[in-house]
Amino acid sequence: MPNKTLSDFAALHEPVSHGTALFPIALYEITSTLWMEERIWYHWHEELEILVVTRGCARMNIAGRSHDIREQDIVIVPSGALHSASRTPGQPFCFFALVFSPSLLDRSGSDDIYRKYIAPVFENRLQFPEHIVPHSAWQQELLTLLYSIRDLFAEKAPGFELLVKARLLEIWHALAARSIPASSPKPGEDRAAHHIKPVLAYLQKNYRRQISLREVADAVHMSEGHLCRLFRSVTGMTLTDYLHLYRISVSADLLIQNRHSISEVAGMTGFNNISYFNKIFRRYMHMTPTQFRQSDHAHPLSFTGR
Repeated sequence: MPNKTLSDFAALHEPVSHGTALFPIALYEITSTLWMEERIWYHWHEELEILVVTRGCARMNIAGRSHDIREQDIVIVPSGALHSASRTPGQPFCFFALVFSPSLLDRSGSDDIYRKYIAPVFENRLQFPEHIVPHSAWQQELLTLLYSIRDLFAEKAPGFELLVKARLLEIWHALAARSIPASSPKPGEDRAAHHIKPVLAYLQKNYRRQISLREVADAVHMSEGHLCRLFRSVTGMTLTDYLHLYRISVSADLLIQNRHSISEVAGMTGFNNISYFNKIFRRYMHMTPTQFRQSDHAHPLSFTGR
């Protein structure tokens, strides 16, 4: 399976298919390091995601709710939820994630199993536990099943798809037994996330060129002041900080590929001034682009499944 990088994993509204049309599930694995500002950018997808931390710790934000997660913790990301994560300073953040469509569990979408146990979750009428710390027996069993799926993807023996689906149904049974009616968002919370999605999409689509605050505000039909307040309330950072972080993440990937000069990489990621590119790159990567390219650290984070 091809390696991926962190910015690949977090395309905003991911247009890619997770898995295949006939087997709509993918497993992604990330091995983190300590040398850069590592984040999973705010993004969302219609599929449900189950994430297992394998090393280190991070803070994860799901639809405005923050969770401090650490090794062996399990996180369930609901369908359509805007989410992000950033590692704890000085700590690695390694994890694997399963991302899958409801059609994997029941392709017909018309029987009692789908109607009673699957549709309510993907339609956000029922809510699974969002952050699971594996203390009890059922939580430990859940962790064992998830690691089993990871092993099945790694080996891909004939018929592994049958066992993946079987394990996933066991996981679903354990989670469904502990589901609760989905709570209503706080006033304005859901609306804020709804309005910020097109802002993020605009930034990620246009990061290669110069973008002004006025341009973004006009594109999403907001005043500049309202846009700044809303963006910070949802993402916890300024619009400029987010754009810098995204550009530097993409530029790091391009430097790893070693196909372009540093000045070309700067221009490809929206930096028209090489000195400014060096300054911003150093701010987040703690080294210059040249040092990064020459360092032993210049390797993509490992992904599987896409």
